[in-house]
Amino acid sequence: MLTGDVSAAETANEAKVDERVRLVLELGDPDIAIDLREHNNGRPGKYDIFWETAAQFLAGKAADAVTAVDECRYDTVMHLATAISVNDLLYQIKCECLPKTPIPTQWL
Repeated sequence: MLTGDVSAAETANEAKVDERVRLVLELGDPDIAIDLREHNNGRPGKYDIFWETAAQFLAGKAADAVTAVDECRYDTVMHLATAISVNDLLYQIKCECLPKTPIPTQWL
């Protein structure tokens, strides 16, 4: 529900957990569900430099890209064959950052 994932549970235990989480969110009881955002003191800017560098990196790649017609479609589709995986994209952006820039590798 939170992520938009509507896939079915793969195991009986996962189905039970999904149902409990759904019930907790539906009830909205503060004794059951705790809003962890209260522990976030503002929006920390620890990764701001990384995100700015990433935005510049992707904007530069999009500006350099050539618009091509996809074989399976009747309109133009832009292909940005910049990175072959998220790890590769992270590595490329990390190379653009200054050496001591914090990188959000744990949740990117």
